[in-house]
Amino acid sequence: MFGRNYYYSPFDYVGSAAVGSAVCIFLALIAAIVLFIVFMPAKNEVKYKGFVLWLYKALNFRTMFSMGLLKFLYLLSVCFICFFGLYMLFISFAAGLAILTLGNFFTRVIYEFFILVFSIHENLSQINSNTAFLKWKAGSTAEPPKSAPVIDNAQQAGPQQQDNSQPQSDQ
Repeated sequence: MFGRNYYYSPFDYVGSAAVGSAVCIFLALIAAIVLFIVFMPAKNEVKYKGFVLWLYKALNFRTMFSMGLLKFLYLLSVCFICFFGLYMLFISFAAGLAILTLGNFFTRVIYEFFILVFSIHENLSQINSNTAFLKWKAGSTAEPPKSAPVIDNAQQAGPQQQDNSQPQSDQ
């Protein structure tokens, strides 16, 4: 009598979400292709400075965020375990004590494993840059690699010679 009564089903929202998702995927695909072709090539790295250089390195996975994220997640996990363990102490003393001790211990072991994997990656990257510099120094390439470390004369000399002027003690 007073007009038409409209009924919206939950499927109406799902349909509009599906259309919106499809449009977003299409736009993201176009943006990714443009960024990959225009911004990401290695020849462009020398052009960038400041924030754009940081963004370039982040998008090329030369800057790793995982270590900082892992440390934050570890602190979050430890705080949660401690608060939950303290709460459980009032409900069941043995369960609370077990959560406080074993929970924190196993959390630490798990996060140390993850950080160990990233540390191995970091060390291998350093070894790679050092060997690239040594290959360049030996004359195998025309210009130094971009990731080559700067080595001063003290480091090039190698281990320091021991001073043999001190008399040897008889044993």
